Formats: sequence, C-alpha cells, structure tokens
Amino acid sequence: MPPPLRRLVLAGLMLCVATTAWAQGLTINNGANLGSWPAGPMQVNLSASGGSGGYTWSLTSGALPTGVHLRQQVLDWMPPGTTDSLVGVATVPGPYSFRLTVQDSLGATAFRDFTVLVTTLTNADRWSITTEGFTGQLFDYPIQVLNPIGPVTFSANGPMPPGLSVTSDGHIRGTPTAPGFYDVNFLVTSGGITIGRGVHVSIYRARIDTPGMLPNATVGAGYQQLLSASGGTAPYHWASFNLPFGAALADDGTFTATFSSPGNYRFTVNITDSAGNFYNRISKCRPRRHRLTSRISMSTSFRKI
Repeated sequence: MPPPLRRLVLAGLMLCVATTAWAQGLTINNGANLGSWPAGPMQVNLSASGGSGGYTWSLTSGALPTGVHLRQQVLDWMPPGTTDSLVGVATVPGPYSFRLTVQDSLGATAFRDFTVLVTTLTNADRWSITTEGFTGQLFDYPIQVLNPIGPVTFSANGPMPPGLSVTSDGHIRGTPTAPGFYDVNFLVTSGGITIGRGVHVSIYRARIDTPGMLPNATVGAGYQQLLSASGGTAPYHWASFNLPFGAALADDGTFTATFSSPGNYRFTVNITDSAGNFYNRISKCRPRRHRLTSRISMSTSFRKI
C-alpha cells in the first residue's frame, strides 16, 4: 500500500475510534450526595466512564472538607473503576458543597455538583479494630456511639456473617456458624444523620483455651505448662515461630523453658486441627528471679566491769 494511502487509512481508523469514544459520552458515576462522614479519616473513591479515558479530575468551585484533598492517584487496593479519590482527615464538622470536573484525554469534560456532611456523630471503634469469635459460641460486640444528636437506631449495611445480625439496641450479636474473615458494615442514625461504619470480624472453629498470660516462671529453673484447645476437630498440632531463647513448644501443646534472665516475653502460639482449621494468639510469660529470704540473728553480750 502506498504511504499516502496508508496514512489516509490510519487517519480514518483513528477518527472512527475517537468518534466511538465520544459517542459513549463522558460520565461521572458518583451520585451528587456523598453522604455523612464522621470527623476523622475520610475516603471517597471517584469513578468516571465513557469518553476517551485518561481521566483528570479537578475542583472547579466550592471547597472540600477541611483536611480532605483530591488525590490524582489510583492505588491497587481501591475498588475497580476508581479513577481518583477524595482522601484525608476531615477536621471541621459541617456541610460542604463543591463542583468536581473530569476531563478525558481528548479534552471532553463533565462536571457534577456534590454535597457531603462532616459530623461529630461517630462510634468509638475505628475500622482498624478486629474482633474475633468462634463457631457455636455466642458472639456479642457492642457498638459504642459517640456524640449522639438524639435517639440512636442501628441497622446492617450489607451482608452479615452467617448467624450474626445487628440488633436494635446496637450490638452485633448471634452464634456464628461459618468461619471466615468478614468486614461487617452497619449504619448509625441519630438526629436525622446517618453514618456508615464497620469492624473486622474474624470467626474461627478451633480456639486456644489456656489464658494468654501464662503462670510466672523462675529464672534458671525448669518451667513446663500444658496448653489446651477446643473446637474444630481434634487432635490439634501446636507450633510457634518466635519463642524466647531457651523455650520450646511441642506438637502436643507442652510449653517448656529455662529462662536465663527476667523479662516480659511475648510469642505467638498457633494451632491447627486435623481438618485444617487454624487459630493463633499472643501468649506471655514473665520469668522472675528467685528471692531468697534470710533471717539475721543478732546477739549482744555485755561484760560487767
């Protein structure tokens, strides 16, 4: 194909692609109301579609919540479809209104006016909190509300772990039936304001029954403690990979040690049952020096002169 004709064909193909992209229309997928957020960490994932791709976002009017910024960055852990985000630590409660504009690689633009409310209403625990439970045992996690504006109501905001529910009195409660790692989301409403919060819940079949704080040991003396477990399917296999020097954990759960110095030792204890269910927990032991008690007898003699 002669070069002039080839260039003409390529130009036609590019025009077709561009025409198809423009025909799709550039759209902002987020709704205008971004909801209510407690003062503190805030992240709103922004999404656009259509156009030619290569989206660039900008704040074109209004003001974002104090402490929150438009970040031109998409990280691996963000939900699919995210093209930008509002992220930061909201520090000043109040209603906010602003306009965001998105532009694609060919210069097409779309905008939307948004509102968001930053409120003092929140709960005591943050997303970083992880609470755990065990199948067949009652699980009860109280949701602690801070700064309520009136009567408080609670409801689930998404699927719950099997056997658990959000109660009207503000508890995540029930008897779990399936092990797993769950993000439990719930809604808290007070004074006409609703916020979404959540906690991480880990449910296990097998569990360690021995208290995490082991009986004190004596420096230089042999120490032995049999650890116990239940749930799941016996027998259990025990292991630890960060034991203090001079300590050992047998497969049957026998912990032995001869400590050479006093201290507060922490180590992770792991169990795996015969069905492959596992559980791990931090254990502690405090060896102390042996205290010798001595009695000193003093006698005084008088010589008569």
